[in-house]
Amino acid sequence: WDRILNVTDSVAKAEAQTVVALLTIIALSNLPLSLSGRLYYAYQEGWKANFWTICASLASLGALILTVHWRLGLPALVLALAGTPATIALLNVCWLFAFEKRELWAGPKVLLQGHIRSVLGGSVWMLINSLQTVFWLGKDNLLIAQMLGPKEVGPFNAVFRLFFLPRRRNLW
Repeated sequence: WDRILNVTDSVAKAEAQTVVALLTIIALSNLPLSLSGRLYYAYQEGWKANFWTICASLASLGALILTVHWRLGLPALVLALAGTPATIALLNVCWLFAFEKRELWAGPKVLLQGHIRSVLGGSVWMLINSLQTVFWLGKDNLLIAQMLGPKEVGPFNAVFRLFFLPRRRNLW
């Protein structure tokens, strides 16, 4: 991973594999955890999805502040910025199925009725689509890291976000 990410620093080389593993685990866990937000929108309760998103953002900000204050390193930063929202999403899913929409929890009866094959059939295509999206969104960062070095990825991302933020919000 240090070659793909074009890192030469010994600390970065040591952390590269851990960071990629953490990001992969978190990204894969976010696939089923995003279900709660979709269900809220399906029930015309988008404000609840937004509430949980705000909670995840505030928790992530707190984790980021603590990580920077204690100088914990890149893996801890990944856990603060990506793992904290995933943890809040897990809490959201548990809350949703345990208290709000108990009737939606299928439980073991789905396995017993043989519906797992139909569920997994569609899930494979969604997984492939999600992985393609992750690659598509990350390819620019990999190219910048390879061509100009990893130190230039941050400034590139800042300019990229500033340029595309107004377009996403339909301000331009």
